Amino acid sequence: MAGREARFRVRVITACNYTCALTGYRLTTITAGSIVDAAHIHEFRDSRNNDPRNGIALCKNAHWTFDQGLWTIPDDYRIIVVVGHFAEAGPSHLDLLGSRHGRRLHLPEDKTLWPDPIHLAWHCRTRFKGA
Repeated sequence: MAGREARFRVRVITACNYTCALTGYRLTTITAGSIVDAAHIHEFRDSRNNDPRNGIALCKNAHWTFDQGLWTIPDDYRIIVVVGHFAEAGPSHLDLLGSRHGRRLHLPEDKTLWPDPIHLAWHCRTRFKGA
């Protein structure tokens, strides 16, 4: 199973060029470390699905907030941020989750690796706090 999980991670983050789909942020080290995680859209413990179309490349904060249901992605790939479920502050409003509402997700160049609308619908329906 570990080999399968490693393949999922590699396929998802390389498809997005090691770039966070939410923020557009990319940071890699000279030893090939990356700030980006391969996040499951329909969580693996429930779906057992390691298909890369059930994945999305997200930096640590984006991954956590996605898993918490604070934002989601409908099938038009425009970010929806829940209202009234969190407070945030930071030095730049451009870095805040709320400022991402309505923006298009950063997607892989290869459309065959875009998140599957079936998995996106699952996240919208079961995890998104605004559902």
